Amino acid sequence: MGDVAVPVWSLKLPGPLVVNKSARSTSKHCWHYNPNAANLARVSGQIRDLVVGLDGLPLDCPIRVSWEFGVQMPKLSARRSKELLGKPVTKRPDLTNYVKFYEDAANGVLWADDKVIAESKSVKIYSLDSYVEIKIEVLDGKRII
Repeated sequence: MGDVAVPVWSLKLPGPLVVNKSARSTSKHCWHYNPNAANLARVSGQIRDLVVGLDGLPLDCPIRVSWEFGVQMPKLSARRSKELLGKPVTKRPDLTNYVKFYEDAANGVLWADDKVIAESKSVKIYSLDSYVEIKIEVLDGKRII
């Protein structure tokens, strides 16, 4: 019996990166996450433009998503820049805030709803220009990490 090809989609969005603001609360109040509608619509439109003509989208089955967030390096000396390029970013905003925003922006475009994401891997690294790279793989019922 031969292996069945598993569909994989890959797309790269140019920056600037957009991030969710975290939910905040005090003893008397709780503000829930609500992404900026204009940013959400703009990024969703960028994604839609990149996937025009691709069959099978939006997905409504279990998927694995890999996220790579390229964060533009601060202005540094050439030697220091070379040292940072491709290294993990440990500064704010948090990685999970990036992921949540882009998950929401891709709802109805890449996947029917972000509840279909069964596995996720994400990384935030220094790069020359900011970008988001999204790789999507349909799961065939097997867990492969």
